[in-house]
Amino acid sequence: MPHKDKHLTKKSIITILVVCLCVFVIYLIWGRGSLYLLQHKADSKPKHKEQSAQEDESRQAPQDLVRLCMLNAGKCQVVFTKFNPNTQKQEQISVFVQAIPSNIVSMESVVFRVEGADFTLLSGSIVGLNMDMGETIVRFRKVDDELYEGRAIMASCTEETMQYRMQLSSQDTDSATSVDFDAKRKE
Repeated sequence: MPHKDKHLTKKSIITILVVCLCVFVIYLIWGRGSLYLLQHKADSKPKHKEQSAQEDESRQAPQDLVRLCMLNAGKCQVVFTKFNPNTQKQEQISVFVQAIPSNIVSMESVVFRVEGADFTLLSGSIVGLNMDMGETIVRFRKVDDELYEGRAIMASCTEETMQYRMQLSSQDTDSATSVDFDAKRKE
């Protein structure tokens, strides 16, 4: 009889551990949206006042949001501003942003391509517009002259179509810029 009790105790402990692990995974996927929450938050703090205003705008209720250039329709042209100390004026840096593939599906890899200018450090921050999905950080790497690529996998959701906004920022510019896209739920 003691051997049977010992076996039931081990079985109970294993069951409790499995349940706890499942609850933790569900929390990460559905509760706050992303494993990126486990990353250090220093990267997500705005470096400029313009970024703070855009982040506040991206957290508004969906009915108040005006959708920006949609990556699902093709390339988007966006503009960064940069102060030129020689001319003492703001300059505009125009770049093109593209999603490959343009029909983005959740839980599948998507490549974001930025071309048209050179950057020291280019990064993107993706947030959900119609549901809080946490924050997904995209780190871009230089693949050619004035061409950068970054990869991301958008989290799955109960919504048929998730609306996202990606804010692009660089150490070389004084402002951030944003683009929007939709991700369909994987069937």
